[in-house]
Amino acid sequence: TTPTAVITLTVPSTFSLLDTTPKRPRTDELLWALGEIAPGTKGTISVIGTFTGDARGEQTIRASLAFTPVADRRLVQTESSFTTRILGGDIVVIATVNDQTAGVDARPGDTLQFRVAVRNSGDAELRDLTVRGVFDATTIGDRSILDFNRLIDAANGTVVGEQLTTTMRRGIITWTGANLPNLAAVKAGEQQLIAFTLPIRSADGITFPANATVTFTAAVDVQATGTTEKPRTIRSAPVTIRITR
Repeated sequence: TTPTAVITLTVPSTFSLLDTTPKRPRTDELLWALGEIAPGTKGTISVIGTFTGDARGEQTIRASLAFTPVADRRLVQTESSFTTRILGGDIVVIATVNDQTAGVDARPGDTLQFRVAVRNSGDAELRDLTVRGVFDATTIGDRSILDFNRLIDAANGTVVGEQLTTTMRRGIITWTGANLPNLAAVKAGEQQLIAFTLPIRSADGITFPANATVTFTAAVDVQATGTTEKPRTIRSAPVTIRITR
């Protein structure tokens, strides 16, 4: 029997994944099982993502092809890497949930504290900022497991939602200079903080799916840097909320 071939991708911690083609069988690793590969076979795996605002200098992405002669054992056959240099890096965007930047566990009914910190680490003023909090959450029916009806947001951001799949819904909270005047201009060295609370829906009368999660990401659109019109978007690293019961 020909061993199963797998492709794995290793990325820096500052790389925020947006999409892959084809989709991964598991979301906790960048791995694609190719099965048996016939001689002369060619194919492409596309990965789309962005580097977070705290990325600096050279960043390397590495791909490897391995065979799995037995379960849980991989024999690497070949590797390839690509190194890119991050330019700019004058804005840092950090998203936290209950003061954690990587992941947290929560129960149905828990109220979560979200924060988005936007820091100008460059030398020029950043102008006309739009900040978005993006929540990709497991659904129960066509409703998110997040209870947006109980959102407490002193800055009064605009909330919209869309159904991504039959089991996943995206909610977005958007803040602009109309909500927070300080987003009109952030001087060098300054930081703006947006804080709000959002609960998980209660389990009363409903059954939460197994492995229910919420992925929280912050994104900042900057229209100008100093006197230069330079529209761009910077995203934070994602924070995963795992629902336990």
